[in-house]
Amino acid sequence: MSEQHLTDLLNGLQRIHWTFVEELPGDDFRYSGYWIVARPDGSRQLTLKFHGMSKCGDFCHPMDGAYACDVAEFPGIGVYFGSATEAWKNRLATFIEEVRRLPD
Repeated sequence: MSEQHLTDLLNGLQRIHWTFVEELPGDDFRYSGYWIVARPDGSRQLTLKFHGMSKCGDFCHPMDGAYACDVAEFPGIGVYFGSATEAWKNRLATFIEEVRRLPD
């Protein structure tokens, strides 16, 4: 993941009226960190889990090395980062649309 992925993700969430609340540390094993995002009025919160376990499973990458994230409250909703290409933009658009459709 890169700073561009984080920026794109945050911008996409803001377009559908979710605001960044805080970043929490990961578990040093599976998750690089967590983002708490919420509706501007505080009526709803979501936790984004950033996956960072190494391929061999012996360490966890920091946030800038995470390769995917998903919504903790809705495990079927997630996005793989990959390289910052057109494919990333398409995956991000799908993820943002899935988050937009979540019940309030």
